[in-house]
Amino acid sequence: MTANRRFRSVTRIGPVQVGTSYDDRATRSTPPPAPPRAAASPPTTTAAPPPNSLPVPTAAPSAERTCTPVTVSLPLVVVLGFIAWGAVKFLGVRTWIVVVIALFGFLLSHTFMAPAIDSGTRSGVGIVNGSHD
Repeated sequence: MTANRRFRSVTRIGPVQVGTSYDDRATRSTPPPAPPRAAASPPTTTAAPPPNSLPVPTAAPSAERTCTPVTVSLPLVVVLGFIAWGAVKFLGVRTWIVVVIALFGFLLSHTFMAPAIDSGTRSGVGIVNGSHD
């Protein structure tokens, strides 16, 4: 590599070679620019229809379009699991705190407060879901 002898240090970054010469001036050696490409014609996908043919509709008229709602059902345990994972991942909550709270909820479900917790949870889910008329 006789071209690199005049540099104290040579660094290659992709196709560009950067070095500092003995007189402390930055020198770059780059490949020549690529020749310009010829313009490509736009691709044709279909042939032109015959002059006597009727146009083919591509979509239904907007008056006939209807929006049907999409229903996704997730168990409450999955939703609470995602919330706990997000708290551990993004809020910095310690994993042992999540385990203690889950254990507390499990033990609380076997006490006299279980019916109140169950009815409160069901009414909260009912409010979130709303009415489906």
